[in-house]
Amino acid sequence: MIIETMEKKYHESIGIYDSKFTVKMITKRMSVLEITSLSDYQQYLYNNGDEAYELSKILLVQYSSFFRSETIFGLIKEAILPAIKLRKNPGESIRIWSAGCSTGEEIYSVAMVVDEFVRKDNGTQLYTLFASDIDAKVVEKAQEGEYYFEQLGNIKLDYYHRYFKKMGSIYKVDENLTKKIDFSVHDLLDKRIKSPTNAIFGHFDIILCNNLLFYYSEDHQAFIINRLLQSLSPDGYLICEGASMNRFVKNQSVAEFKSHADVYKRKGEKNF
Repeated sequence: MIIETMEKKYHESIGIYDSKFTVKMITKRMSVLEITSLSDYQQYLYNNGDEAYELSKILLVQYSSFFRSETIFGLIKEAILPAIKLRKNPGESIRIWSAGCSTGEEIYSVAMVVDEFVRKDNGTQLYTLFASDIDAKVVEKAQEGEYYFEQLGNIKLDYYHRYFKKMGSIYKVDENLTKKIDFSVHDLLDKRIKSPTNAIFGHFDIILCNNLLFYYSEDHQAFIINRLLQSLSPDGYLICEGASMNRFVKNQSVAEFKSHADVYKRKGEKNF
């Protein structure tokens, strides 16, 4: 009933998530609201659009998958990468950082898009990808690049054939793609360093920070966002899905790049 309410009343398809995961998140929301009956929660949800937003948000923030946002990856492919390439001198590398990479789905999605872009553009553009997380075990899992078939649902068929190899019940990311990504452990709240030490000087053309900001207080969110902005190149792009960035960037040299797409751009040249 809750899935039906979300879909029919609020046009939110939460049925795409793993059922056990969805139940866990619903239970968490019920606990916050001190509601003990599932039917009472369903009625509350039906009568309160704000709760539909909160449920969608908690599911989105904690659910990791390949190509989570079609809009964002479409922008990266069709607008952002071409714009970055235009301002690069020969021999300069496109630098991208997935901050809070979790189990790797995001950075591998980016890697596939960038690799395809470079292949179609005579294959000469250099690029360097970085991925970090505070949890060493999660980073290790991401480095392995191993996923079950059910996790590959958003991947295009040509990507599936080009970038994955079936090994029993596991699908492993092609090592040629994996070795293009520099994985590391990094704490976004570390006051000593702004970006992964492996990245040396930061200066990223794209930074993705999805899936984690909602875990922090507003003060900590502001700290993290400020650090990420400092790590961007002058015309770099910051992608913070669902982070309600507007309240943090009012006084920053950054502007919304695409309305409702959670993509922001350092000021320095005209947006598309």
